[in-house]
Amino acid sequence: MLLVGIMPCRNEDWILGLSARAALMWVDKLVLLDHASADGTRAIMDGLVKEYPGRVSLMVDFNPNWDEMNQRESLLERARQEGATHIAIPDADEVLCGSLLSRIRDLIEHMPRHAMLELPWIQLRGSIQTMHADGLWGKQWATTAFVNDPLYHWKPDGQGYQHHHRAPLGFPPTPYRPVAWGNGGLMHLQMVSEKRLRAKQYRYELCDRLRWPARKSADEVRKYYSYAVYGYQPDKPMGAFQPQHNLAPVPTDWWAPYQALLPYLKPDADSWYVGECRRMIAENPSIVDGLDSFGVEL
Repeated sequence: MLLVGIMPCRNEDWILGLSARAALMWVDKLVLLDHASADGTRAIMDGLVKEYPGRVSLMVDFNPNWDEMNQRESLLERARQEGATHIAIPDADEVLCGSLLSRIRDLIEHMPRHAMLELPWIQLRGSIQTMHADGLWGKQWATTAFVNDPLYHWKPDGQGYQHHHRAPLGFPPTPYRPVAWGNGGLMHLQMVSEKRLRAKQYRYELCDRLRWPARKSADEVRKYYSYAVYGYQPDKPMGAFQPQHNLAPVPTDWWAPYQALLPYLKPDADSWYVGECRRMIAENPSIVDGLDSFGVEL
């Protein structure tokens, strides 16, 4: 088995030093795509190339538009050029639970050919030591790996929409879930910083309304992205309303193998999302109508 990880990145210097090194503990090679980053992302990538000779390769996309499906397809093509028999798709803000490091490769190598390895998608909230214990984010699954097949691909939907299709297309999705809830999974860190989370979701709202205004109404867009912030869909914009959820401690063995990597994590660093929100609103002020700013101060 040659397991190649593919990871798109844009302004991920707050976490990439951790997440990329964590991924390299279980993938054979890692392909990183730098999408028009304006922070220290590229410097981190260059450092990884030197630190892991022959195992890390880079791609660059200077297009300021975030065409996620096209980028994933480009990464997939590069992984195939690297000789991948299996593909892993951790995002830059995700880290495999350390308790699974000893068995993840075996799970991937022996998975059904046309199935998708789905792991418990563990949503950390407010700290890397606490996670959602209930509600919408208490039990989610994340496509994590699949056996390479030439029919797998990513592409925009019929309306040209570029976001939110994690699993590749090509076969009807068949989940393969060998890890039970409570035994680890893929830790998602987008909610570790409440400020970053809210700015990210507001940016998504504005992007959808600016680039695909006919796809969904403003209210539909607002409700969709409210899920990440509140865990449900309020009937109207809530602004700075604090979500209601119960948290549980993260088991110590999930982070144990990564202790030396934790200094690379800077969850409170300023995010690029606020500046992007300002730019999009200046470009078309009316796109804010009907949306929820989630309390983001511009």
